[in-house]
Amino acid sequence: MSDIQVYLGSRATVDSNGDFNFRNAMLLKDGSEIVNRKMLSDEIAIIDSNIAFIKSNVDAEHIDSLSEILSNAQSLDFNLKTLISDEVNAREQAVSAERDARVLAVSTEQSEREQAVSAEQAARVLAVSTEQFEREQSVLAEQTARVLAVSTEQSEREQAVLAEQTARQLEDANLKSLSLQLPVFMSHSIQTIPDEKPPIPQQVAGLAYNYDGWYFKNKILGEKINWYLPLSQGLKMKDVSRIYSSLLIINKVSLPWITIYTKAKQYVEGSLSLNKSSWYNSRYNYLVKDSSSIVSETSYRYMLGLKPNSAVLAVPKDHVSALLEQGGNTLVSDDASDEDEILAIAINTNSSSSAENVKFILKDIQIQTPIGVYPFYFSNSVVFEKYSTSKMNSMFQYFFNTDFTNDTFVVPVRTPFV
Repeated sequence: MSDIQVYLGSRATVDSNGDFNFRNAMLLKDGSEIVNRKMLSDEIAIIDSNIAFIKSNVDAEHIDSLSEILSNAQSLDFNLKTLISDEVNAREQAVSAERDARVLAVSTEQSEREQAVSAEQAARVLAVSTEQFEREQSVLAEQTARVLAVSTEQSEREQAVLAEQTARQLEDANLKSLSLQLPVFMSHSIQTIPDEKPPIPQQVAGLAYNYDGWYFKNKILGEKINWYLPLSQGLKMKDVSRIYSSLLIINKVSLPWITIYTKAKQYVEGSLSLNKSSWYNSRYNYLVKDSSSIVSETSYRYMLGLKPNSAVLAVPKDHVSALLEQGGNTLVSDDASDEDEILAIAINTNSSSSAENVKFILKDIQIQTPIGVYPFYFSNSVVFEKYSTSKMNSMFQYFFNTDFTNDTFVVPVRTPFV
């Protein structure tokens, strides 16, 4: 057996039972054992060589024993290889896991650092942006304040210039008004009242109002008035700055209003007429803007401002101002303009008002133009004279079969016409 041990070299030892043990190992620094594969391969080659030698130098009994030993050695060698492979894989997996853990830790730390840096940069950018925004707002506020100051100063200057221009226009109008026609005292005639009901003499009505003018009351449903003013030819919409009217409102339920008619236009043959009626082009109705503020048995001053920048006449004593605005059944032609010539200006009432809901006394209507004011006065004396003359004529016809105005022994009371 010692010869066999000699040939097997340091790799083979024989225990007390006569079995071979193979051991050729190296200690690692951590104390565990791992077989060197290269060395093991070399040793196996040496064993194979020695076995061949033994087979040629020993008897059959030893050969059988050696074969068994060889088989055991090969089995042990396979087991060692398996253990070595498992341990190597385990150590490689451990090293890989440790490496992955370190890489993950490094990556996590790097990500946290990058996030911190990004957050800090964002905070700095936000701070800079906020500061810049506040500065821009401050600059914008300062610019706005400057623009507002300049605008206010410019507006004040424009207002001062406008006030001066208005004062000059008013002064010019006052000077030019000296050349205007004399006031028109409205006569109760078919020329002045072409349709609807005439005014009623106050003395006959037995009114207890100390207010001179034309009195009207709708005795029944359907009665209305259209009292037209005699206007000069060529008066246009652009020429009328304001219209005023003094009147006593006895019943506030249904209020009179002012209407302006423009002349009907001639259109080219075959073209569509834009006139709103056969006898006028446009009709502008101007009603009391706030009728809820009107109080019965109160004197008012109607005011219609067609040119808002024009001068305003003072409100007469014991009168309350009442503004007019366009409304009602206004009919404006598609080709209406300030150049349209005025056909008539009238004061009207509502025909659908119940009996005695329309009750007022009209004192005057004044038309203001850039060159002055044209007043139209409505006096009850004119109405009463007309009424008296009519009654006297009826009486003379009854008793003498002749008119009062034609009697040579009576001086007739005649109404002046304009």
